[in-house]
Amino acid sequence: MARKHKDWNSEAETLWRKLFGTGSRQSDDGVHGTSAEDRDAIRQYLLRQLSDDEQRIIEQRLLTEDDLFEELEIAEDELVDEYLAGTLSGKDRGKFADHFLATPEGKQSRRFAEALERYKRDQKKQVIEPDPPSLLSRLRSAFVRVSLSPSPLAMAAIVLVIAALGFAVWRGFLYQSEVDKGLLALNAAYREQRPVEARITRLDYAPFVTTRGPGTVKFNQAELRRAELTLLEALHRNPTPAVHHALGKVYLAKNDFAAAIKEFEEALKDDPNNAQIYADLGAAYLEKGKLYLERGKSNKTDSEAGKGLEDLARCLENLNKALALNPNLGEALFNRALCYQYMRLAPQAKADWLEYLEKDSSSQWAEEARRNLALLEEQQRSKASQNKEQLLKSFLDAYQTKDDDRAWGIIGQSYSSAGNSITNGLVSSYLDLKRERREKEASQKLEALLYAGQLTRRRGGDRYVADLATFYSSITAAKLTMLAQARVAMEKGYQLFTESHFNDAIVAYSEAKRLFEQTGDLTEATFAEYRIGHCYLLQPNLDKSIRVFEPLVATSQGRRYRWLLAQSYFSSAHIRIALSEYSKAIDYSHQALELLEQLHDTDGVVKTLIQLAEEYRSLNNENKSLALILESLNYIGDGFLEPMEAWGPYIAISLNFASFNLHAAALEYQKEALRLALDMARPLIISRSYVYLGLTYGNLKSYQEGIRNIQLAIQTGRNLTSDPNGLEMVANSSVQLGEIYRQMGDHGKAVAAYDQSLTLYDKLSFQYFAFAAHKGKLLSFMAQHDDASAAREIQIVLDMFQQFRTRITEQNQRNTFFDAEQSIYDVAIDFEYSRQNNAPRAFEYSESSRGRTLRDIMRRRAVSR
Repeated sequence: MARKHKDWNSEAETLWRKLFGTGSRQSDDGVHGTSAEDRDAIRQYLLRQLSDDEQRIIEQRLLTEDDLFEELEIAEDELVDEYLAGTLSGKDRGKFADHFLATPEGKQSRRFAEALERYKRDQKKQVIEPDPPSLLSRLRSAFVRVSLSPSPLAMAAIVLVIAALGFAVWRGFLYQSEVDKGLLALNAAYREQRPVEARITRLDYAPFVTTRGPGTVKFNQAELRRAELTLLEALHRNPTPAVHHALGKVYLAKNDFAAAIKEFEEALKDDPNNAQIYADLGAAYLEKGKLYLERGKSNKTDSEAGKGLEDLARCLENLNKALALNPNLGEALFNRALCYQYMRLAPQAKADWLEYLEKDSSSQWAEEARRNLALLEEQQRSKASQNKEQLLKSFLDAYQTKDDDRAWGIIGQSYSSAGNSITNGLVSSYLDLKRERREKEASQKLEALLYAGQLTRRRGGDRYVADLATFYSSITAAKLTMLAQARVAMEKGYQLFTESHFNDAIVAYSEAKRLFEQTGDLTEATFAEYRIGHCYLLQPNLDKSIRVFEPLVATSQGRRYRWLLAQSYFSSAHIRIALSEYSKAIDYSHQALELLEQLHDTDGVVKTLIQLAEEYRSLNNENKSLALILESLNYIGDGFLEPMEAWGPYIAISLNFASFNLHAAALEYQKEALRLALDMARPLIISRSYVYLGLTYGNLKSYQEGIRNIQLAIQTGRNLTSDPNGLEMVANSSVQLGEIYRQMGDHGKAVAAYDQSLTLYDKLSFQYFAFAAHKGKLLSFMAQHDDASAAREIQIVLDMFQQFRTRITEQNQRNTFFDAEQSIYDVAIDFEYSRQNNAPRAFEYSESSRGRTLRDIMRRRAVSR
């Protein structure tokens, strides 16, 4: 506790008087020192039973009233005794442990009391006094016993104990009180309004108000300056963990997050099990991450914006450590709920807010928790209400009022790989009404379709809906049945597609295409061709998908079907990724993104941003990748996301976090992605989620859990072995299973898993994961000291590496790819030199790995001449 300065003689006299009871304490005017009400208030203060204002009043009095401060010390001792004796109630025991025994002074008092108890148990006296109620009384009794029957050893022990207590008080007087003074000044500085949304430990409640720009928070500048100067002086005199921690809080309050993080990390070096330091370090990363996220909204091209997500992940890592050390630390739980909110992990945020309110239901912090919880629930209701039927109703309302802006926005929200739900809904309704001979209502739906076509042509330059509306305006009764059959086949194809039965989906889509062509509906026949190509792409059957999308690009360009053109570019990028042609993939993705942004297709923009993020991550440019993911989340907005909207970003974020070794945050995203995948019931998505979750557990060294999840992925694929897509799921899962076995050190099983993957991919003529499998085999052979097998694998891996590299045409992309994969050449160099004793070959690999870029430049110049 902070208190006013007194000289050492006075301190020693007070200590001696307390130890040996030389009379009642009296105030300066001769009246007995403290009232029963004050003593009761002090006890409530230590047990955190007072309001924030009452706590502050007590702290201010402690600075100036000696008697009250002495009563505080006595009450502390008595509560320590009760804590050790187990007589404190469960609730009071928890609060006392969290708020006093967790402090340096509390730890010292507890250790002292425990030492004294051990001393008493070790004495074999005939007469043992009953346990007195306080620590100081026990000291006094021990001194009396030694005085009556002196033992040199016992006398020395008592003298050492008294000296230790005096030394502890002296040290606390010199620097611990400075820490408390600094924190009291910090509290006083931000009494009206707190500077950050996150909770800072031991900082009293004050409302948080969202502000624009620095200098708008209401605070007492003099008190803030006093806090900083006090702690800087304490740091100069005696740089303890407590001082570093307190100074970090000041910097955090001042929004100097880098300085705050530095001080908290310095404090943890000598106090690595302090939950409050981890909580405040998490708070600093939370506020720093929020700052980057805000920048990301206004500057989409700034790759540093991706650091915001990284900082939130570091926040989560530290808050998890704080709660592991102290599950009842309210500040850490409050901040983790906030962190989950900003990470767009709404279910986890909701769970933490509910847990927080179980622990704290009445404070002003609890009111903020309730507001955040209500906001999450409202966002969930709002998002859940945006289903296809309600979007169509909203569009029709906008059509009736000729609100073009609103109608255009709704059309943009309604795209998916199945097309546009507004267009599909209007066509289906029109056909149903026509068959029922409800001509007037059918005519109204057709008028709405014509309006949608005019709007998309005028606003987005896309003629697809306009051509479709024109065709349906002139159909004969004879064509109605055939068109209805074609659309039923399209719906059946999409259902089979979502179930990952791609072969059967292709059959249904092909039948729909035939029927559309028979009726002369070339517009929807083109769309059916796109769906067939999409199925081939996911089987995967690259040759057939290329034969669909290359002509589809030309058709879409000629007819000005811009959305279909964007989907063709997107799929072409996917094909190039599978062929490891990353530069071409990035070009196609950017062309798709430009078109989709013009069409306001939110779903398409998000998917393309995630695809670009994966392309840059594959080139080991994690910061650019995270920036793109952040942009996708900003596009979606705050709140709960649709399952397919969220699944892609969550997987992408997790894979990037794994690159930064932020595996705890990666695990949260993977768990949520798996939950979404299971809700969607799409086997391909489920299989991928199990694989990614298994790899994340492997990174956390939970190998058995990792293997269990990847085996679930394999089983998901085996349930679909009649379709090439099922074989691909097994092949993909097997190469990742090999990674887990290799991390475990079970290299025999690792090689078997890699070989199974390579065999299946050979059957599928799909080699995207071959490099990873051969690289894993090489590392396993070397770990097994199977030099002959390793020598064969080295050449395979290096040849594949060179092939990948030549397909990357942009120099900076090649450099980032090489920077990460340089380890392959390092392995080869070490193998040839250490295992094979082949120094010339090792030198050749060294020269080859470091001189490729120069050779490439020289070759290009030679060709250009």
